[in-house]
Amino acid sequence: MKTNMPLSRIPFQGPSRKLILGFDLGTTFSGVSYSVLEPGLTPEVRAVTRYPDQEHTGGDAKVPTLVYYDQIGKTKAIGATVLDPNIREEAKRCGWILCERFKLHLMPQGTLTPNENGDDLACPLPTGKEVEDVVADFYRFLFECSKQYITETVPDQSFWSSVESDVIFVLSHPNGWEGRQQNCLHTAAVKAGLIPDTPSGNDRLHLVTEGEACFHFCVNDVLSKIVIPNVDCVIIVDAGGGTVDISTYVTPDGSTVSETKDIEEVTTPQSICAGSITVTARAKCFSQKQFQAETQYQIDRIVDQFDKNTKLRFTAADRSLYLQIASFSGADHPDLGIRNGQMKLEGYEVEKFFIPSLKAIEGALRKQMKDAKMQKHVVKAVFLVGGFAANEWLYSKLTESLKSLNPAIALCRPQSSANKATADGAISSYLDDLVSLRVAKSTYGTICDIEYDKGNPEHVARADRVVRRYNGKNYLSDRFDIILLKGTKVHKTEPYKTTLLDDSLKKDELNSTNAKIVAYRGDLVPVPRFIDEDPDHFEDVCEVEADTTKLAKSLKARITRGQKRFELTYNVELSFGLTELAAQISWVENRKKKR
Repeated sequence: MKTNMPLSRIPFQGPSRKLILGFDLGTTFSGVSYSVLEPGLTPEVRAVTRYPDQEHTGGDAKVPTLVYYDQIGKTKAIGATVLDPNIREEAKRCGWILCERFKLHLMPQGTLTPNENGDDLACPLPTGKEVEDVVADFYRFLFECSKQYITETVPDQSFWSSVESDVIFVLSHPNGWEGRQQNCLHTAAVKAGLIPDTPSGNDRLHLVTEGEACFHFCVNDVLSKIVIPNVDCVIIVDAGGGTVDISTYVTPDGSTVSETKDIEEVTTPQSICAGSITVTARAKCFSQKQFQAETQYQIDRIVDQFDKNTKLRFTAADRSLYLQIASFSGADHPDLGIRNGQMKLEGYEVEKFFIPSLKAIEGALRKQMKDAKMQKHVVKAVFLVGGFAANEWLYSKLTESLKSLNPAIALCRPQSSANKATADGAISSYLDDLVSLRVAKSTYGTICDIEYDKGNPEHVARADRVVRRYNGKNYLSDRFDIILLKGTKVHKTEPYKTTLLDDSLKKDELNSTNAKIVAYRGDLVPVPRFIDEDPDHFEDVCEVEADTTKLAKSLKARITRGQKRFELTYNVELSFGLTELAAQISWVENRKKKR
């Protein structure tokens, strides 16, 4: 029987010291972890535990994801400062706008859905602000807090000046985020001044899914310290404020996950909007129905107390809870169930707020287990991390669910995960890079023309779109040329490509070429081969352009019906070197491959 061994991390081999910062931008709380890379020393992961206006907490690794803007879009307060009663009073007097839960504006279509009464979970953005602007402001804040904390913590006075121009940033994001969302984070990082928008600057920016970050955290901080026999297949459930991210990992050779650096993602990772803020949203709907005659201020006060206190304490449906909602103890409103400034909430009512989130998580767990089983893998352990994981009701219900599915599955809830799992794991993902194979979340390809086939019914149905190319042949446009199918296991060093052709009557019209990378997010099987089959589920990911001037000059003319023409052949390549998709155009020039 194999048991777990601590993960071996080698000393840093670089020529000079470096600093890595891992940013966990959460829906409700955010955090930063860091690692100092000193030549010859083994890197360690540490958390930033001091932020403005919450130094008194003595080691809080999370800061509220909140920003106050004035009427012209200037940042007035950020983080825990927003919660200061004096700041709140000034904000009310001056008409400042509170920006919270702004991360949800980036959720992909189909992931973020309205709650039961149609109220959006994401708050409106301030006038004139795009979501990347708010993200940039918060990234800038996290960076400034990190600089302050590290310079106060590291005794070497010259340390910051030796690393500040070359800091490596690792940004975590939900499992379901891809091209558009990742590009937004990149734009925000540039706007925040974290990196310049140059090749060398971009090389210092790395993205990692929250599921993969938490997996690295669990391997380093849990499996290296406790013994769970034969753990070769695990599920990570990162239950946060907005999303719950679920991923499944296996070792290909049957070794335990803490014995190897060759881990595979075995199923398509999931990201569902079932985090703790959805529980609060249901409590708000309940309050609005119960207290229709009350002011919005009173309802907001009830919801605020539920969110900060009652939600965290809820453990069972047979236990009543009380909300302290009045500023004086003698407030009585028997008709509203309020006595001595307290409102009684029956446990069975509170449970209704949690159940939809539980059901969504259970459904995602069943799918992950089913998909793993189809590949002959049996889940041995489930790790529940994130802020929502601290709720005892959720933990106990998931324990029951897993026992009903397989009594042998161990449910582990790391005690420190609420504060540091994602940020710590982001750093570890860069240092240790355990995952060598991932599963494509969508079907990727490019848009091209295809030669018209009069014997193909699909082509005949689109005969009105036929165009004649310079080679004298007929073609159809808007063909989806698949490069990578959803569910394909992708090795991080393996490119996936397709070959395309441009033609023209003039060489100089081929001095550049471009290709649009498109993702299909729908469920049609087989995947549509023309955009018009399911247009609402195709999404532009990016566009790649290449300077092919030298190649164009070397092209030899072809003759079609007495007319000279030129053809340029090139490849569109996709790769997943890290968790983000990389796209490039390649071709052969003077017997050498160019990109």
